[in-house]
Amino acid sequence: DLARFGDPETALDDYQQGLRTFDSLPPDELKRPVNLRMRVQFLRKVGGTLRDLEQWSEAELYLNRSLAFCEESLAADPDDKRAKYDVVVVSEAVMLFYELQGKTERAARLSERMVSLMDDLIRSEPSNASWLMTRGYYQYKLGTQLAKLGDRGRAAAVGAQGLSELAHAADPAEASPQALELASEAFARVEPRELRNRDRAVRYAERLGKLRPAGDPTAIYLLAFAQNGEGGSKEAMETARRALTLLPPPRNARVYYVRTELESIH
Repeated sequence: DLARFGDPETALDDYQQGLRTFDSLPPDELKRPVNLRMRVQFLRKVGGTLRDLEQWSEAELYLNRSLAFCEESLAADPDDKRAKYDVVVVSEAVMLFYELQGKTERAARLSERMVSLMDDLIRSEPSNASWLMTRGYYQYKLGTQLAKLGDRGRAAAVGAQGLSELAHAADPAEASPQALELASEAFARVEPRELRNRDRAVRYAERLGKLRPAGDPTAIYLLAFAQNGEGGSKEAMETARRALTLLPPPRNARVYYVRTELESIH
């Protein structure tokens, strides 16, 4: 997924090759549960990359196939924690598919379910730090979507809960790169806007940059949006220009949403 962020076209080629490899397996081998699960993840990755390149029709086909398989697995055993988490992971990819198209109501419905499923998982493992952080991220997403739909009261409450979980994950000196990435995004872009905290968002993005190789596009992209929390930041514009130079040029006349977002900082 890190490779996809920096060069989605090359990542798409790799994911499609991986999917072809699975599809070429003998039928009995392909039916093995481990191979079926891996194939579903390649479907998700192909669909997610096509989504990021705004190839909506193609992306929807792959994402829907991936989600349908995960839903069937969960329906077969509703207490299977792995199946439940697989549904969450693929639902996130589909949620972003709707969010990037401005279909906020459909995105919010998926976010509601993702938070609910994470609640179920956390009840079984209350001290699972990774799950707590993940739920916090989905709460931030849900709160932001609710704010856009006009439910500001609930949006503020849900968003604040999510930010609290993400801060808890990102504040320690030993915080993981993922915790810093999710927390920086959330504190920079959450709605209602009064929940934003520019200083936190910048601090998390800068710490992420120190953990990643020099010139990492993910860290610089996050820093640009953190610096631009209130809009109109010259510093953010310069950071966005730097991030743009790290992205490969467009291929096949396809638009990468990250490029579009960075170009919107002005």
